[in-house]
Amino acid sequence: MLQSAHVVQRAALPIFLLLLALPGGGCRRAGRGPDAARIHREAVVFDAHCDTLMRITDEGFDLGRRARDGHVDLPRLAAGGVDVQVFAVSTGR
Repeated sequence: MLQSAHVVQRAALPIFLLLLALPGGGCRRAGRGPDAARIHREAVVFDAHCDTLMRITDEGFDLGRRARDGHVDLPRLAAGGVDVQVFAVSTGR
């Protein structure tokens, strides 16, 4: 398990740099190109880290209702077209 995490960490930077080098990568603003909405709909949108689950245990946060504050709840994920969300969990160790 630990070895696979190390492989992912080592691969992250080269993959990120490759994505920046692709046409449309880098510093262009999202939504500026004519195909931006189509690309977003067709892509698998993956968010690799979110601390929202800690709010559920600490504050009684309802993930299923749109919140006034914060960045992630199920209505926002659906509206934003997020296909995969990884939630962080702390074990307190």
